[in-house]
Amino acid sequence: MRAMKDSGLLWIETIPDNWETYSIRHLFSFGKGLPITKDDLKESGIPVVSYGQVHSKANKGTGLCQSLIRFVDESYRDSHPESLTKIGDFIFADTSEDVAGCGNCAFVDRDTTLFAGYHTIILRSKNQTSNKYLAYLFLTDAWRKQIRERVAGIKVFSVSQKILRETTIIVPPATEQRRIVEFLDDKCARIDAVMEQTRASIEEYKKLKQSIITEAVTEGIRPNRPMKDSGIDWIGQIPAEWVVRPLKAYIDILPGYAFSSEDFNSERGVRLLRGINVSPNQIRWNETVFWDKPITKQLEQFMLCEKDLVIGLDRPWISEGTRVAFIKKEDLPCLLLQRVCRIRTKKEMDIRFVYHALAGKAFEDALSTDTTGVSVPHISTKLIQQFIMAVPSLKEQQEICDYLEMKGKGIDALIAQKEQLLFELESYKKSLIYEYVTGKKEVGNAI
Repeated sequence: MRAMKDSGLLWIETIPDNWETYSIRHLFSFGKGLPITKDDLKESGIPVVSYGQVHSKANKGTGLCQSLIRFVDESYRDSHPESLTKIGDFIFADTSEDVAGCGNCAFVDRDTTLFAGYHTIILRSKNQTSNKYLAYLFLTDAWRKQIRERVAGIKVFSVSQKILRETTIIVPPATEQRRIVEFLDDKCARIDAVMEQTRASIEEYKKLKQSIITEAVTEGIRPNRPMKDSGIDWIGQIPAEWVVRPLKAYIDILPGYAFSSEDFNSERGVRLLRGINVSPNQIRWNETVFWDKPITKQLEQFMLCEKDLVIGLDRPWISEGTRVAFIKKEDLPCLLLQRVCRIRTKKEMDIRFVYHALAGKAFEDALSTDTTGVSVPHISTKLIQQFIMAVPSLKEQQEICDYLEMKGKGIDALIAQKEQLLFELESYKKSLIYEYVTGKKEVGNAI
């Protein structure tokens, strides 16, 4: 059992006797990324990493990932040399759509010409050491607690230089840092390999499910029937009795109310459905704010009901698909906040059929070409209303939806098993990193 001492820090109680504590300002100075937008990115030039790449799942936080590198014009080398990074530096995202992402950073683990891009903060290493031990430390929830308790925001959370400057770090002796890094590099690489295989398997199942849905909502499930050209490239041939119309002919759509963030309550009241709560096929209440004032007549129309379909309008698609989900009984009561919209159907349309159309690849492709916004891309309710659908009779819509629910159950069960494995692997990896970067376990005594 190694000797431990009181750290004197709020985020961690004890550390090994021979470890030191510092203000992060002791080892780093601070700078800003380039004042650019996505429109300034080029096919080639000087490499740059912006906040979007920092938040990407491909960024593991312990080294640069080549697939995340973008480029800016060579002229920035002369006009903004202060935004260039060096080996041992960190590039922090200065905004996050959720609290969990506050503290995400990219670690510059190689000696290369690289810019920090838009919405980023540079932590410049003063001692030009590897700093990879700190890259692992910055991944822990314990260290990030310092940031998460200070951030503010509603649609996005802001991580300022001031917040980062006020954090503290724990530092082992250099020889122990190297042992910790070598140990974690090996262990995490093995875990990551299994996780990548699992993710690939999940994607194959999702593609299978998506192909079944796409075929069903464009061709139907009844065999040997006359077909006709839909006149829409992505739809192709459709059953002769189907029609092609914009979605607005079949739905009522309502954007959320612009509640003032100053009136939010963090503990009690009626839940407010925000964009960050809407994930593909599910509502997540992991970050919730409440409305604790009376529900006036004006607000009544924004009260959601079971089986309402909702779409997140900010960052409308993520790696798992478009942000479209049903409101379930357990989600109620809740109010619709701005940047989310509610869809209800008219009597000739099954809401499930609309869901399958909006959760499909065609709608995602439409979003990817028609979004606006730089830091947080978003869509309008008008785009949703203009989306073109191939529409069968109500009776056949119901047949198709029943069929898709039956086919989807088996695939969803397999996906759920794989996702549970991913969750367990990720939890194990986080626990492993925490135990060794905080000195709770010693590499020399690793089991």
